[in-house]
Amino acid sequence: MVRGPLGAWARRAWAWLQAPVVRWPVGLLAVAGYVLVSLWPFTWDPPRNVANGARLEAGVGLRFLSPGLAVTSGPPAWLDAAIRSGRLEISLRVRPLLTRQSGPARILSVAGNGFERNLAIDQKGDDLMVYLRSPGAGDATGDAERVARARDVLQAGSWLDVALNVAPGTLTLRAGDDRPIRLDLAPDPLRTWDAMYRLTFGNEISGSHPWLGDIGHVVVRTPDAMHAYPEAEPLQRPATFWIMSREPKLEPFRHLQTRDAVNNLVMYLPLGLFLGMASRPDPRRAAIAALLLIAGLSASMEVAQIFISVRNPSINDFILNVAGGAAGYALSRWLARRAERAWSGGRPLAGARPR
Repeated sequence: MVRGPLGAWARRAWAWLQAPVVRWPVGLLAVAGYVLVSLWPFTWDPPRNVANGARLEAGVGLRFLSPGLAVTSGPPAWLDAAIRSGRLEISLRVRPLLTRQSGPARILSVAGNGFERNLAIDQKGDDLMVYLRSPGAGDATGDAERVARARDVLQAGSWLDVALNVAPGTLTLRAGDDRPIRLDLAPDPLRTWDAMYRLTFGNEISGSHPWLGDIGHVVVRTPDAMHAYPEAEPLQRPATFWIMSREPKLEPFRHLQTRDAVNNLVMYLPLGLFLGMASRPDPRRAAIAALLLIAGLSASMEVAQIFISVRNPSINDFILNVAGGAAGYALSRWLARRAERAWSGGRPLAGARPR
């Protein structure tokens, strides 16, 4: 039990926090701290609608002299066959406009959005990157992203022939005349692919990593058929599209990492503790007001992150922030009840109204 000088100090501190002249300045400082932590370094980069720079030019293929994309209207016809067989071959010619493009800049992808993808072929500096979603080798249930990297193969103004071959147990990447790069895969390497993703050229869906250059003849082969782009298969080229530096993650508990989850829970715990200490002991109204304030602050920070280039707005962050704040509030009220019973024979805290 908390008695003696320490108990008296705690009672005075609790009553001091409940004084409006103290509660409001401390609360505003806390809100400012959360704004700083959530939005620093305040790099302003709001979503913007831009003209699609993708052009179809005879003898060249798809040209991207400015940010743009060309996308299938739905899942490509070969996707189901590739998933069933675990076999896929893609050959293409690419000619980057710049040797060192910021990125990874997306050349080709089979994706649902900027962070959910089956396959991506990117340029990172002068390297060619392949990202393949696949179960880990020898893992019957897990899912991982395998990465193959061909170094120093992309040069501005020069065509590069690329051949990617995915088969049960193996990924092979050949870029130009370099030795092929091989990765071990699971026996059913495409089992975890999403069959509803679209094929996109020149950019990812969110537009946040534009690639500049030319994409020549593209051929996709599965055991069932061969598909050629852009000649034989229709592609949509919308007049405009949105560029977002950070696309929101709106599906709860997907792409949830343990470290981020713990950070978001812990970050709002002090706010809940403060609100519990500073509120009057009216259980219903105080709890509702505290939860609304915590949810409002977290939601405001997540929405604001859409306009900040180095932050990732996420529904997971919002849920965990509110859960952490609620836990802090509940802990504060539990400590208050124990302290009331321990101090001065069960008399209420100084400055508190009887229940």
